[in-house]
Amino acid sequence: MPSKRIKYLHATVLLTVLVAIATPAVKAQNPSPVFHSYTVDEGLPSSDVYHVIQDSLGYIWLATGNGVSRFDGYQFTNFSLEDGLVDNTVFEIYDDKRGRLWFVSHSGKLCYFSKGRIVNFPFNSKIQSHLPSSRGPLKKAFYVSAADEIFMGLRKFGLISITSEGFYQRQNQLFSEGELVAEGLPNGHVLISNPQNAPTYDIIYVDENQQFRQSLHDIIGYPSINISHAFFEPMPDSSVVFSFNRYLFRIKKGKIIERKTYVNDIIWLGLDRQNQLWVSNLGGGLECFPYKSFTQKPLLSILSNVQVTSVLCDKENAYWFSTLSDGLLYSPDINVLTYTKGNGLHDNRVVEVMANTDGVYVGYDKGFVSLISNDSIAHFAVPSSQAIGSAVRFIISGEGGAGAYVGTGSSVYFIDNNKVCTNSTALRLDKMLYMRQMIKSNEGGYWFATVRGISHYSADKLIYASNEQNDFSALVFSIAQQKDGSVLFGTLNGLWRYRNKKYEYLGANNPLLTNQVNSIVQEPNTNTFWLATAGHGVVIFNGDSTRQITSRDGLASNSVQQLFYHSSGVWASTNEGLSRIVPVSNGGYSIKNYSSSSGLPSNDIKSVYIFADKVYVGTTKGLAIFSLQVGCSVSPPPVVLITSLMVNNQEVNFTDIDRRFSYNQNNLSFEYVGLSYKHRGKVPYRFRMGGSDSTWVYTYNNSCRYSALRPGTYTFEVQAMNVDGQWSSQSGGVSFTIMPPIWQRIWFLFALGGILTAFFIVVYRARLRSIYKRNQLLSNIALYKQQSLRQQMNPHFIFNTLNSIQLYILEKDTISSHRYLTKFARLMRMTLDNSQSPTIKLRDEIDALRLYLELEALRLEGKFAFDINVASEILLNYEVPTLLIQPFVENAIWHGIMLKENQTGTVGITITENKRYIFCSIHDDGIGRKAAEEIRKAKMAEHRSHGLQITAQRIDLLNSLYPERFEIKYEDLCDGFGKPTGTRVTISIPKHSVLKGE
Repeated sequence: MPSKRIKYLHATVLLTVLVAIATPAVKAQNPSPVFHSYTVDEGLPSSDVYHVIQDSLGYIWLATGNGVSRFDGYQFTNFSLEDGLVDNTVFEIYDDKRGRLWFVSHSGKLCYFSKGRIVNFPFNSKIQSHLPSSRGPLKKAFYVSAADEIFMGLRKFGLISITSEGFYQRQNQLFSEGELVAEGLPNGHVLISNPQNAPTYDIIYVDENQQFRQSLHDIIGYPSINISHAFFEPMPDSSVVFSFNRYLFRIKKGKIIERKTYVNDIIWLGLDRQNQLWVSNLGGGLECFPYKSFTQKPLLSILSNVQVTSVLCDKENAYWFSTLSDGLLYSPDINVLTYTKGNGLHDNRVVEVMANTDGVYVGYDKGFVSLISNDSIAHFAVPSSQAIGSAVRFIISGEGGAGAYVGTGSSVYFIDNNKVCTNSTALRLDKMLYMRQMIKSNEGGYWFATVRGISHYSADKLIYASNEQNDFSALVFSIAQQKDGSVLFGTLNGLWRYRNKKYEYLGANNPLLTNQVNSIVQEPNTNTFWLATAGHGVVIFNGDSTRQITSRDGLASNSVQQLFYHSSGVWASTNEGLSRIVPVSNGGYSIKNYSSSSGLPSNDIKSVYIFADKVYVGTTKGLAIFSLQVGCSVSPPPVVLITSLMVNNQEVNFTDIDRRFSYNQNNLSFEYVGLSYKHRGKVPYRFRMGGSDSTWVYTYNNSCRYSALRPGTYTFEVQAMNVDGQWSSQSGGVSFTIMPPIWQRIWFLFALGGILTAFFIVVYRARLRSIYKRNQLLSNIALYKQQSLRQQMNPHFIFNTLNSIQLYILEKDTISSHRYLTKFARLMRMTLDNSQSPTIKLRDEIDALRLYLELEALRLEGKFAFDINVASEILLNYEVPTLLIQPFVENAIWHGIMLKENQTGTVGITITENKRYIFCSIHDDGIGRKAAEEIRKAKMAEHRSHGLQITAQRIDLLNSLYPERFEIKYEDLCDGFGKPTGTRVTISIPKHSVLKGE
């Protein structure tokens, strides 16, 4: 039973609702596409824009009153006189077959944009010299032929042409016969002439299909007219639509079949990519017609207070409108029409929408409802303190597809025949339920989702209220009913089911069903339900399994506010756009998203409804309407262009065919642009560096940088995504090579390998030769050493020594013979020991030399004396070649002293040093080298001493082995009168010679 408080509130409502009030229906303004405006504040050089075109690459170009501008979706790049323009006032831009963009100025002078720079037309002087003070070029009357011949129509002057060689001609004959003459070319272009002082006031048009000629008087009733604007536009059905001033005509087969007159002059006439005819006039306003007729109701009538100077349908099928004083206007989709408060809605914040045979019902968050029917809009409200200001929660079509149930936070009222009723014949409520949703019941009546559970009404009777039965009293957002009568409802903590008078929490065993459910829709004739969750996307539930669709699958957002089921798919309203989910044959889903980039007034979608092939979308900035067929169209993938390449922070010309950089030019920066204007500067990109990494990198930035690339061949690729989620079919790319350093290049490695091989071969052979030569030298040294040994132990020395010993023995001089024999034995032993090594310490060499001298002194019975002086004990530790000094000492005795007349003398041996050498000086006071040579020649011609020769050859061999040279220096000693007094021999022995390999 209802409580006393509820009864009191119910009574209050009944008392305060005196009469349902509806505002009279008022004529609605035409719905309009969404326009984005670009003015000087966004970078345009002027708000007076005379022409807009899209070039072959995809850039948008604008002719303005202050130069030319190029737009890439991010910024305007402006060109003026400083950049090469011949005139800052440019009326028209024309692109020719060679990719050049021609700028037609007010003065008639021409220039064109090619390969990144503006080039003056070389024959502008001829145009100026032949023109009087012309009123300027006619719009859409400029043409460049395949032979590079320029044609230009001028007001009150006629048609002129200039060949590529500079031959100027004013076109006469037909082009000078009438007030307005045009010739249609086979390629669709039209040459237009408005000659001065024409002989007739005829309008003349000829092409390959027809000829038309008629006087102005017959057409408009005036004998003459001053033509200020004129256009000729061939149509796909071979008709031609032409206009001059405020008159519009269509001719076919040489006859006028359609005409129309405007209040003001027509300043634009053009056919777009969709074969729709656009007409604008000087007083403001723009109309769009099917190309076959312009006398029927326009497909679109917009911008009533704007002077539109040109219309462009770009490659994404979006529209651009150049205007006088209002800059540039852009519409992502002119087929998406919008109602706002400015053209008839009660409010811009639309939270519910429903359509039926009455029209379109629009609910707001302030309790009002509008009905759009034909060209009128009516607004409705319930004048109760509980209803006004309470948001509309749902709008449901009445019985038979007419009327509407409107639920607010506190009541349900019915709108029928433009009247507001608190109840209908099908539903009479006796309680305030604070409803969130209402559905028809399988058993008859309605189920309600309320702030206090669920309720079931049939006619005017409350069948069940969960809160009154103390069964369930939580906030319920959405409700649906299964075939078996079970009721599913969504709450803050997920999905519940009411079956057989029991409540079951379905999220207990399924985490996907634990999230807030804002909306539930059912697939017809199935038990499959789609759930809109707050933060977890869409969940599909069929009782046995669940499946989730999120933003990772392409959903516009995971925060879904409402769902609508239609044969075209399930439509999801989210805070970031509208998603249409369509099952596909492989068991998956295809998702198409709609947003402000698609022409919607806002991305915050509150409600969606489809009726009679129209999609109605409620947003926080108005109501959008578009055809289901139009909504299924897909924009082509965007073109991506590389705009800049920086190598080590230096810009390079990346259009060169040969893009090779040195190994240290390996820090590269790329700038690129995806020409997708619907994104309005927020284009999604992905890029990768082929040859380095095949993984795509996703970003919204239109630049990237690679550092420290290794040598190799690379291809940089970048793609952009359109608003329909399609990536570019062809990647923008740059291929380049970072050359390895010279020491890493193949040819260098081969060359280096060859050089090293050759070097090693040469070294190897040289080493072999060196070893062979060294072995030869060592063999020779050994030979000479043996010869030195033999020389030191020559038979004469041994024989004479033994004779001396024998003499001492015969004379029974035991002491002398013993001493002599001992020294001789020691000398022999020492000589043999020393000869075993290529070098010996100087100490051992001196000891052997002293023994030798003592023996010779004994044998010669004291005829000479000797003296050995060593400068330092340290010197005795140096090693010197074996048997090196003795031959010189022997030579001093036998060829110096013993050749003297008295055969007496002295031999002195002195050992000194410096940093590099040991000096061994042997001096005697003999007869000298010259006298000794003479005696040798006289007495011993048959005998030649080989001791010194062997030693000299041995030293030569040592010099060939070691870098430091051995030297022998002979010095003849003389007295003051030049008489020989002896000989000094100095042997220079290197200290650091490595003689162990000798």
